[in-house]
Amino acid sequence: MADVYSLSIPADKRELPAVRAFIEQHVRPLTADRTPVYDLLIAVHELVTNAIVHGYQGRPGAIEITLWTSDDALVVRLRDQAPPFDPTQVAPPDTTAPPDQRSPGGLGIQMARRFIDKLSYRRVPQGGNELTLVKHGIIAGSQGGGDPQAAGSEGRSCPIQPTGGPDDGDRGKP
Repeated sequence: MADVYSLSIPADKRELPAVRAFIEQHVRPLTADRTPVYDLLIAVHELVTNAIVHGYQGRPGAIEITLWTSDDALVVRLRDQAPPFDPTQVAPPDTTAPPDQRSPGGLGIQMARRFIDKLSYRRVPQGGNELTLVKHGIIAGSQGGGDPQAAGSEGRSCPIQPTGGPDDGDRGKP
């Protein structure tokens, strides 16, 4: 089984640098290619920020970040005890309308979707939200294991459609 790393933080935006340092500490040594590391950092940052700002809404709470490798992928699990929220069910925002005519919100989730390969949600049996992010291509030739804490609860999955290669210069365009 692959090494499993965990970090638990209070639901406070001032903890975001610790999240970034945790991800960088454990992911950067796995690859010379910085692009997938930055992609993963953006996705984790956006989803943790959403849990802090929109989930806990200033109330005390914790967010647990766990990561491990599985074959050529890096898997990151985010858990919180905020009210139920499934980002895989959020429709993509309409980015064709002028910014002043758009509904607020949704861009962070959309960015997270664009920068990872798979996003899954489930409500854990003990209560709370669990997001699982998968980013392929980080660990070349790795012999990782599966989910270190698989549970029998059903969840939803949102496979992410690629928007182009790393050199397409404009990831935001479908």
